[in-house]
Order: sequence, then structure tokens, then C-alpha cells
Amino acid sequence: MKTQSLAVLSAFVSSSDAFLLMGQHIAHERVDPIVQPGVVSGHLHDVVGASTFGVNFDPAVWAKSNCSSMQVQENKSNYWMPSLMARNDNGTFSAIPLLETRVYYLNNHPDGTKVKAFPQGFRMLAGNPSATAPTGHMDLMSSSGFQCQNGRNDGRENIQPHLPYFECLDFTRLTLAFPDCWDGINLDSPDHKAHVTYRLGNGTCPLSHPVSMMEIDLELGYWTRGYRWDQLLLSTGDQAGYGLHADYLSFWDVDLLQRALDDPTCQHRENIFGDNAQCQALLPYRNDAAMQSCKLEAKIPQEETGITKPIPSLPGCNLPWNATKGEAKPSCPAAPATPAIGPAATPQSSWANLGCYTDSTTNRGLPIQLKSIPSGTMTIDKCVAACASKGYTFAGVEYSIECFCGNAIGGDSKKANQADCDMKCSGDASQLCGGGNRVNVYAKAIGVVDVY
Repeated sequence: MKTQSLAVLSAFVSSSDAFLLMGQHIAHERVDPIVQPGVVSGHLHDVVGASTFGVNFDPAVWAKSNCSSMQVQENKSNYWMPSLMARNDNGTFSAIPLLETRVYYLNNHPDGTKVKAFPQGFRMLAGNPSATAPTGHMDLMSSSGFQCQNGRNDGRENIQPHLPYFECLDFTRLTLAFPDCWDGINLDSPDHKAHVTYRLGNGTCPLSHPVSMMEIDLELGYWTRGYRWDQLLLSTGDQAGYGLHADYLSFWDVDLLQRALDDPTCQHRENIFGDNAQCQALLPYRNDAAMQSCKLEAKIPQEETGITKPIPSLPGCNLPWNATKGEAKPSCPAAPATPAIGPAATPQSSWANLGCYTDSTTNRGLPIQLKSIPSGTMTIDKCVAACASKGYTFAGVEYSIECFCGNAIGGDSKKANQADCDMKCSGDASQLCGGGNRVNVYAKAIGVVDVY
């Protein structure tokens, strides 16, 4: 099955000006410099954008970011949502791999409306983490919610205000639309919402918030193949998903963003799919190589987050709960320990852990075995780097000492219990390198992946 980003975007831009930016995952951490600055935040987030993303927002630091995990490197903004997690049958939790990131900049105001670029340091929130039912822009007619990608056209791909009630064979997308009207004065507000609002039904901004801005739609696509629908939950413990929310911290080159907003080649009339490769204002600043190689610079909480191995509980006080069953978010019997904040150490951050898969010596899931890595020195990073150097987009480690590559998961390979991949890597006993006829699979997060 192939997922085509431009085809999906056409549904968004049929009646509005828009451009699309692809991005890469840069952090999966308990950090939120808007809502909980200076401390370990209450729940895990998945983050894209500037490499300086950390517990405190400092404009002087953001201006010196080494890179951005967005295509346009002059966009040093950050975008984040609560992470999508899975509750395993043994009660542990795993992070679901984030493989697809899209940020749409949409102009849904009346024709001829001048939209203003976000100033540097502008911050806002969308959604309500405490919601126990669909609210505001989280309804069936909205572009906010959850979308199951099955490739079947059976109605299950419609956006829903809750996590899917069925298994998604490909991706599960989480998407939120941010407000697009601003008071024109405040870069933030105490609740991070009062200074902005959504446009009125006729597309105009209210007098209280007269400045028209682009609507940002943040969309994160998670690899949920192999997970049952009843295993999914947000990192807040929310099994219904009504509490989906997102944060935006703007740190664009303001003049460049304004040129893009004003450039007809970035708009629907001359660029029907919103392809930023056709947007003349942004094209000179697009750098996919820098996006894919960007690594986090800032210090982060030093704790396991479910990426490399299952964890016994969701970080923070986030016991599972389900609003569709009338449940309220539970309190914790004791306050969880607060981890120290230290240097980020997440190698190969542009590759996502897809988990444990079955394998067969007669019909490999990943067909190419690399034997250039000495068997006694095998690590996940070495295998991923070796596969990447040869142009492959999937890598797998198996039987402690083996490395396999490919461009799709094929053969007889199927999702297996993560506990089956329990053999330590021969070159690093702190890492797990598959098992007997079991392979830990990693995929390059490039926005769109193919699985056959």
C-alpha cells in the first residue's frame, strides 16, 4: 500500500490557500516550555521542529538552533502533541512509532483577506487535555481528531473525535486545527488561549481578535499496524482521546513566512496541492537532508519513555481511564518520582522503532543481510547506519548479531510480542537485538512509508 501526501492534501486545499511542510520527529519526552516551563511536564509529548526544544523557552537560544526537523530550515518553530501509546497485554506500555509528520498552513479567510505572519515567540494551544467529550473544534465536521488509514474507502477513514474503535491496518493520524485569529497584541496569555480564537462561521475574525492568521493543522501519523484498537491511549492515560491537544511555538524568519503567505505560487490558485517544492518563496530554504539529520540539542528528562523497551507505567501520574465508559481521570496513590534533566542521547532519531516481528530463514521480512558489521560488535545504531548508508529505509537486528535491510516489510513477517525480541545486542548489552526468528525493525521516518 502506498500513502501519497499530495493526494491527501488536496482534500484540505480545495477551497483555501495552503502550503504543506513535512517534518521529522525530534523528541519524545516530558517537556512543555509553554504550559509547564522549567520543570518535567506531566505527560509525554512527540515534538517536531527546532533542535533547541527544551524545558524553557529563550528566544536567544532558539535563534541559535543548529537545525530544524522541518523541511524549511528558517522555520525554527516547534509543534507538539501528547504521544500515542499502547498498553501491552502484560500491563506494560510501549510508545507507538511516529513515522509521519505534516504541518498544513491554511488560509480559510474570505478571498482577499491579508493574513499576517506569526511573530517570533508567539505561542498558543489547541484542544483541551481535560475534555471528557467532543468539544469545540473536535467534532465530526472538523479537521481535528483521529483518522484511520486503511486504504479501503469504507468510511473508516473519516475523521472521528475519538480514538478508532477498530484496528487501523496502516496509520492512525492525530490531527488538530489551531485558532487563526489573534488579538494583535499578546504573544501568549495566562491560559495560552485567550489571545487567539477561531474564525467566525463566515470566515472572518471577530472584533476581539481582528488579526487574520493562517490556520495551522498539525498532523502526526503513527504506525499502529499490529495493535488492537483497545490497546491505544494517549500519554495522559486517555483511552477515549477526547483530551487530544497540541502546542505551537512560532520561531519563523518572519519576513520569509510573510513572503510565503503573499506568494501566489504558494497558494491554491497556482499550487493546487500546496506542494512547498512549487512555492517559490520557500524553495531556496528547503533542505530535506538537514531535516532528516537534525538531532535534539537541549537537555531532557532522564527516563525510559517506551521507545526502546516497554515500561511498567506511563511516565508521570497518568493511569489509564476511559471517558466513554463514564470514567474520570484517576489520581495516583503516590506521587511518581521526578527524573533529573540531562543531555539528550537518542541516536538515529530520524528512525522509528516499529517493534518486534517474526522472521523466517526461507522468506525474510527484510531481504538484505549485511555482514560488514563484526558479529561481536552489533548494535542497533550500527545496523541502522549501515542500512541508511546503502539507501535502505528499513533496518532490522536479529539473533543478537545479525543486521538486515530492505525498503518494506515483506515475506512472512508479522508483528510479534515485544517480549519475544529479548536477545541483547552483542556490541551493547543495554540494547535488544531481536531473538531467534524474531527481528526488531526500524524505519526511516520520511513522512510517507510503503508497506506491502
